[in-house]
Amino acid sequence: MNNHDHNDPFYKLIEKQTKEFEEYIRVSLDLQTTYKEYLVQQNESKQNNSMDTLVEIKKIYERYDEKIDTQSKLIDSLKARIEELETDSIIKNQDIKKLQQEFIDFKNRDKKSNTLSKNEKENEDLKTVKTLIDTNISNPQNFEDVQEMFKQLKSYHRALIIAERKNLARNERIQALEGLLKDSQNQLVTQSQ
Repeated sequence: MNNHDHNDPFYKLIEKQTKEFEEYIRVSLDLQTTYKEYLVQQNESKQNNSMDTLVEIKKIYERYDEKIDTQSKLIDSLKARIEELETDSIIKNQDIKKLQQEFIDFKNRDKKSNTLSKNEKENEDLKTVKTLIDTNISNPQNFEDVQEMFKQLKSYHRALIIAERKNLARNERIQALEGLLKDSQNQLVTQSQ
């Protein structure tokens, strides 16, 4: 078997079924051996029996042989199905891991983007304010410019608060999506059992 988590319910089910099939094969082989021994004993003890008895024994042997062949084919078919299910399980697990990684990458890119844009905006605003202050302090006659700058600062401050609220809302949506992702993973695991 491939590398699987031995605690995985699907893996345990496959392992249980495999053991049952192996036991079934062993019992079938024991039955066949016992029957062959029976035939040998019958042949030794009843060599003088009529031809009808031998024909009847041969029919019984052929019936058991057919049953064994049918059961062997069934076992082979079930083994193939188990391998197919294992492959499907591996593919689904890989898809889940890929989806998780894509989600984590998206979340990290979003956080990084928010941080960078916020820092760039703050730095730009600070430079603008510093330039205005330097210009206006050297020339106190521009009191109206200082008032305008103060209004702009208030406006920037409000915009910053709104951006932070939007960021919080986005983070809440991301957390909700994480919950949905976990629910869908649980559903996939349940369906594969």
